[in-house]
Amino acid sequence: MTDSGLFLSSSPVVTVLGAGSIGFLYGIHLARHCRVTLIGHNPERIRSIRDHGILFRENETERRIYPVPITLSGMLSESPDLVLVTLKAHQIQQAVEENKSLFMAGAPIVCLLMNGGDNARFFKNLVPRERLVLATTTHNAMTLPGNCIQHTAGGITTLGPDGPAVHFTARLLADSGFTTEIDPDIHRIIWKKLFVNAVINPLTAIHGVRNGEIARNPQYMPQICGILEECLHAAHCEGFDFEENEILHHILHIAENTALGESSMLQDLHHGKTTEIDEINGFIAEICEKHSIPCPYNRELVKQVHSLEQKAL
Repeated sequence: MTDSGLFLSSSPVVTVLGAGSIGFLYGIHLARHCRVTLIGHNPERIRSIRDHGILFRENETERRIYPVPITLSGMLSESPDLVLVTLKAHQIQQAVEENKSLFMAGAPIVCLLMNGGDNARFFKNLVPRERLVLATTTHNAMTLPGNCIQHTAGGITTLGPDGPAVHFTARLLADSGFTTEIDPDIHRIIWKKLFVNAVINPLTAIHGVRNGEIARNPQYMPQICGILEECLHAAHCEGFDFEENEILHHILHIAENTALGESSMLQDLHHGKTTEIDEINGFIAEICEKHSIPCPYNRELVKQVHSLEQKAL
């Protein structure tokens, strides 16, 4: 099935900065009511998508989406109403430099939908605080061969802090089929997402398993508890306290809910890409080191994933 007009909707104008699986998932749905353009950094992949479109799989159905408005980083000149940033954390600095005009012209709302602990710092001199939206998601999607994007698990998109820009973004997402919630304490939600990523991403990447295995196999529990304890220490040092059993249950629930999905870190290793290990577990280790707190579990994960990266790249 071909949806020839999917990306040719009326305004508002949305730019998705980051053409990975999550970027396409949100871009495809937003295109129901918005004029969407994606920005990627791989010229060869962009040419392939322009020539052949995207095969999108969701809820046991699939459809070919063609044409797909996608352009190379630094080449888009229009002024969007919303920039949805779905980059890997280590890609942010270069992408911001290449696409600075997006953030300068027309004062768009900028929504950061990424992993990592402190991505907002890259935008503080570009985007007024009242137009910067922070968001997390529990959706899972995978990039498969043949320009295929598979939506493997639904979830919730949480946005904050409260304000007009957040409500505008949440309304666009809700109109496009996403379940959304607004949380004024979004930084606390980002920490919870960081805990999930710090456990599921490296363990699935190192052991080469899908997310559900982490929840179902008791052999991982000692590592999970050790990683989480260090994460909670780091959060406490930054002014955020959580109940350990509640967070452990939350992590296992996410792993089970996305059981058939592959973590982004495992996907990166499969595709020979740099992972976000430094921005996730390395971030935790840096905070612990700053406060003289031992952090052997997270440091070992960083070491092991970097070793796997060297073999995969």
